[in-house]
Amino acid sequence: MNETKYLIDTNVLQDLIRFYLPFDSSKILCDFFEKSFKEEDFILCQSVFEECKYQKILEKLSFLNSKDIKKQPNIIAELKHYDKLENWKNKGASKKLQPQQMQQHTQGFLASADFNLIALAEQKQNSQFVIVTDESKRSNDGKLYKKIPAICEQEKIPCITLPKLLENLNVCINFVIKST
Repeated sequence: MNETKYLIDTNVLQDLIRFYLPFDSSKILCDFFEKSFKEEDFILCQSVFEECKYQKILEKLSFLNSKDIKKQPNIIAELKHYDKLENWKNKGASKKLQPQQMQQHTQGFLASADFNLIALAEQKQNSQFVIVTDESKRSNDGKLYKKIPAICEQEKIPCITLPKLLENLNVCINFVIKST
């Protein structure tokens, strides 16, 4: 494919199943994703894979279970990550939390797919890694930490949506209206 590697977020796989695959009767798009994961143009983090198990994504995208698809190990938080956490917090969200709650939220974030996608993209700065997520920048879920696009903007990590990924890779989707 190309030099760019795409780190795929769980919500992208959900959207693929929900909005695209119902129209992919020939499995062309599904096969394209499978091939891209196998050739490691698309990267599957272990933490994203774990989320896929709980959200029944693997039922529709069973190829993700394949041994041919490498699962990128989770990143262990380092001091440099802890130094950045304060800048990644949503302003105001931390004011509502007690210290013990703050610690629980922080540990949850450090174990999350969001953190692993961001940390992996930072770790691979020599390569062109792009995070693909359908999250918005807007923090409207009451979580302590910002959404992936907001953190990526701060850290200057490329971040795109699924439609932009398909556009960048010259994937064209055609619909056929069957006459009744």
